[in-house]
Amino acid sequence: MTENGAWIRAWCAFGSVSGLPMGDFLRLIRETGGPEEAADAPYATHLKILGAKGADALRRARDEEVFEATKAWLERCPDAHVWTVLDEDFPVRFLHAERSPLCLFVRGNRRLLSGTVLLVAGDGADEETLYNTAEFSRSVLEAGYVPSYANRSALEKVGIRAIISSPYSSAVVWTPGAPDRIAGSDLPLCTQLLQRGGLFVGFRPPGFDGDRTDDETFYLDVAAGADALLVPGCARNSFVREVAAEMTRWGRDVFAVPGSIHAPSSKGPHLLIRQGAKLVESVRDLTEELPVKNFRIEKEFV
Repeated sequence: MTENGAWIRAWCAFGSVSGLPMGDFLRLIRETGGPEEAADAPYATHLKILGAKGADALRRARDEEVFEATKAWLERCPDAHVWTVLDEDFPVRFLHAERSPLCLFVRGNRRLLSGTVLLVAGDGADEETLYNTAEFSRSVLEAGYVPSYANRSALEKVGIRAIISSPYSSAVVWTPGAPDRIAGSDLPLCTQLLQRGGLFVGFRPPGFDGDRTDDETFYLDVAAGADALLVPGCARNSFVREVAAEMTRWGRDVFAVPGSIHAPSSKGPHLLIRQGAKLVESVRDLTEELPVKNFRIEKEFV
């Protein structure tokens, strides 16, 4: 599809709305003839297909500032894309999880999501857990997996830094908001990630004012784009437990790294293991359970 103004404006609107059922959205596309026509359809058409809640949300989502910001972002960044559910290479994992965004706003190497994506998540911050996170991040990358991070906790930032310092490239990093709103200490981290062949994914269009601030909702959205979950450490009552339960329901593997019985961040992994998560002490434990797809991350940065 050509990324003309009407196309960009349409996907900015769709990307600003939460909770549109995929079946209803695809019906809207079919009955109107395409994304541009769907976005510009009369309110009565939206009401008929999407219901009052969906129609009202789509009407509110037509924001000219968001469109202009997204258009400028696409022109400014040659590696930027609006990745839509209508694209042939859109990650099918989302559809299988029945938790699919209508589109993603990405920068970098989209091909990474065709590999075996391993979400590394947790909220532990003790020395042992952070060490395990860095070691597993490097070793799973070297084994051919694609590590994925939400970039919210200290644990996940340690994993991303370990990837950047590795001779292999690279990882997928997600943000709950727009991909142009990264600032502060996260900005150089994400810049280095992109320079090393990584992928940066936003759930909202550039210029969108706000994000998905609820940790559990955001992590569930990120988890839908992963083949498996690896938990190096988390508290016993962590939201990561809910993410693990949902991924199990989707038929995806959950792995947990055991630790000291005295460490609070070991309580979560130990509980997950008792509930059926697979105990891992090394990357070999992973490769025995989770096949690596026919995809190899190029060793470009030595």
